[in-house]
Amino acid sequence: MNCKVLIVDDEQHIRKTLRKMIEEDDYKWDVIGEAKNGLEALDMIKKVEPDLVISDIRMSKMSGIELSKVIHEQYSHIKVIFLTAYRDFEYAKAALKNNVIDFLLKPCAQSEVIDVLSRIRKDLLVEQQKKKREQQLKERMILRSIFLKLPYTTGEKVFEDVKAKFLNTTVTFFRVETYFPQTKHYHDNDLPLLQFALMNMFEEILAHKGWGQVIAVDYNCYACLYQEDEEREVITLIKEKASNLLGINLFADKMGSVKNIFDLRSFYEHYSEKFNQTTSGNLEHSFSKDLLNYDLISKWKERLIAPLLVGEMDKLQEALQDLISCLPKYELSDAKIEAFSILYALDTITQKEFGYPSQLQLSKEIIDSRKLQSTTELVSWITQRMEYFCQNFKEWKKEKGISIVNRVKAFVEQHYQDNCSLSDVAAHVYLSPKYLSDLFKKETGESFKLYVTKVKMRKARYLLEHSDENITEIARLVGYDDPNYFSTVFRKTLKRSPKQFREERNNQEFLKEPIE
Repeated sequence: MNCKVLIVDDEQHIRKTLRKMIEEDDYKWDVIGEAKNGLEALDMIKKVEPDLVISDIRMSKMSGIELSKVIHEQYSHIKVIFLTAYRDFEYAKAALKNNVIDFLLKPCAQSEVIDVLSRIRKDLLVEQQKKKREQQLKERMILRSIFLKLPYTTGEKVFEDVKAKFLNTTVTFFRVETYFPQTKHYHDNDLPLLQFALMNMFEEILAHKGWGQVIAVDYNCYACLYQEDEEREVITLIKEKASNLLGINLFADKMGSVKNIFDLRSFYEHYSEKFNQTTSGNLEHSFSKDLLNYDLISKWKERLIAPLLVGEMDKLQEALQDLISCLPKYELSDAKIEAFSILYALDTITQKEFGYPSQLQLSKEIIDSRKLQSTTELVSWITQRMEYFCQNFKEWKKEKGISIVNRVKAFVEQHYQDNCSLSDVAAHVYLSPKYLSDLFKKETGESFKLYVTKVKMRKARYLLEHSDENITEIARLVGYDDPNYFSTVFRKTLKRSPKQFREERNNQEFLKEPIE
């Protein structure tokens, strides 16, 4: 995830220095602009809302204090950091009431800037995950209430957002034949976990593809809302996964397209009449309460995503132990669902963000967990699985990292004449740009951006030595459209201009100098 930052300072050299510091930390932050005072900053904030504003305190027209007050009142989700000198410190305390979250002391060391931004980025990841979870809960509550003609209480805006979001989506009901197929040895007490597993399976498929929403309408009925052009793939994937992972057969009943949000009511009425869908007191009609308040997976993702994405395995293990220590306060059946939620959260995040193969063998895990007769036994069981996961994930990242870095280097060698951006290479190796950036720097000791520059300069140096092409053409051949910018980069790297290098190319000692 790229976070956006706006730099506000009346001294241009400070703005440029900060931008350089931030941009050299590949793809963790995007500098969306610079402003020389608070008024300019507000104009930019209106157009492209940043996640963070780094602002000087003393500026003409509008000070940093005044800017932070407006941001606090009108854009409370935007975080603010102040640039300050020692003489400003007492004055800067007044900014605390405007939720200014930190201070950077001028002149700023790059390590200090990156440390602060890294911490803020973690907080943003958690906050965004929390907002996403809250939004999903509101959507599910409204949609399920409409399906079942139940009352609901939300703001008008939330309801209007749901109406707009799901207009023209296709609705398909997935009906469970039985939760207890003969091919599996499930027990009556496994029903809550089976329902929970199915719900998460639906969610994983729809969320991963960005297709839509899933609602647990009744004990054996799950409604999926998605774009019609994805219909065949949605239905096929869901049915296959339910069969392969749980041994449960699903029947898909496509109901139609949503032209009015209240079409959902008529769809479910028609479905209920067709299959005589009624509720009774028998086992198969029981319904896990967790499907009605479905937020556990998102809750654990919120806690685990930051340490996973920033690669802090020790922090991840601390978070897992903290989560596991909460299990004894639950009843055993609820504690099992909490434990499975942690497993699901880890599995989903690592698959999506890292391409780590799924480690969940659902039907086996559900059956194995049946032998657990107390929360003490459950804690021991889940702890072993967490330790196993962390060890395997760490080893996989190490092995994968070496091979990935070699593939990245090979890709750069072949495509250095093109843009060869981090996002392009990340797509080639099926990783997120941020993860690849961190991995490359950890394995090589240098940033991806610097490595690409060194490759381009090495190729340019060879062409200057062994060809008579002019500087403009050599710049183009190594991927620079602007020959002036090429010359600037070359001079910065080799301490000489391309022209000077060519003039001195007969100096063999100079030609042996490595590119640092």
